[in-house]
Amino acid sequence: GVGAAALMLNPWGARLLVVPWHIAGALAPGNITNPEWLRPAIRDFPVFYVVLGAALAAGSVAAARRAPLSHARLAILAGIGLLALSGVRHGGFFFALLPLALPLGSLAPRALSRSGGLAAAAACLAAAGWMAAVPPPGASVGIGVETGRFPERAADFVEAHLPEARLYNDVAFGGYLIWRGHPGRKVFIDGRNEVHAPLLHELARSIDDGLAWRALLDRHRIDGAVAAYRRAPVQVRRPGSAEPALATFSELHFPRSRWALVHWDETAMVFVRRDGKFAPLAATSEYLWVRPEAWLAGLPWADPGAPPGAVAAELERKLRLDPQCGLANELARVYGGGRTPGREQRDLRGPAGGSH
Repeated sequence: GVGAAALMLNPWGARLLVVPWHIAGALAPGNITNPEWLRPAIRDFPVFYVVLGAALAAGSVAAARRAPLSHARLAILAGIGLLALSGVRHGGFFFALLPLALPLGSLAPRALSRSGGLAAAAACLAAAGWMAAVPPPGASVGIGVETGRFPERAADFVEAHLPEARLYNDVAFGGYLIWRGHPGRKVFIDGRNEVHAPLLHELARSIDDGLAWRALLDRHRIDGAVAAYRRAPVQVRRPGSAEPALATFSELHFPRSRWALVHWDETAMVFVRRDGKFAPLAATSEYLWVRPEAWLAGLPWADPGAPPGAVAAELERKLRLDPQCGLANELARVYGGGRTPGREQRDLRGPAGGSH
């Protein structure tokens, strides 16, 4: 009772308890996603499902034997199991509270329970050691910021050229940008969905509607954007006809008529408004003919209307500013090798994170 009363001592009062439902409602349309709120798939989290099944079986046996506190433990197990099934982010709570819900003492002799506790501790230590020594695919062991995971060079560009800009950013980049820019810079959104539930609703209503999206950016007085790459092309209709075509996410949400691409690397792109206070930057730093996101989406990445030498000049400028950019080097090799700038890509590793 005391704990429940203390929970209400927050600026939002009892409304805090319904935040998960607000977030679930915002993500329900499926046009925006946040990986940590997705349900755990059996193929990705087989251990969780095995442990949950075994724990439920053990709890049911203990309840059938009328063991002390068995029904309370089973209720705890059911609650944390349902919570973990609702989203990947709750898996940690499940395993943290699992020892409270397991009826080990009622299913085994005390001596066996003691030895089982030692075995469990050893298993936890072994699992922790294995996870540290053998990182998952795409990750690495080290100290500091993982290369390619966060928009480091995009943040460098923002600090150098857009220190006072109001920027849109993808949710996966929000935490890093806060870390880099606090306290002087605020971000559009970050991974604290509980804080941003109303904004998530607004994004869900706007992201598939060009006019609504433009109104959202205008309403928040957005000067620019730090945008993640999306590999999946989007099907659109060609202007003036019903003929289907494919485009990239950034081409639809930051169209060239209003936005200029002024920086790109393997992880992120930076756009600025053409008609705002950063119009001089757009005029001097724009990449007009190279479409890096289109390359990753398997679409033609060099504008077919580019003047002779314009694509090569932009690639040379990019490599002069950032000689280590793997994506720019890849595009330069393709273009310099005389291949048509289209679908002949190899699988370059794209960024991680959410997809708002």
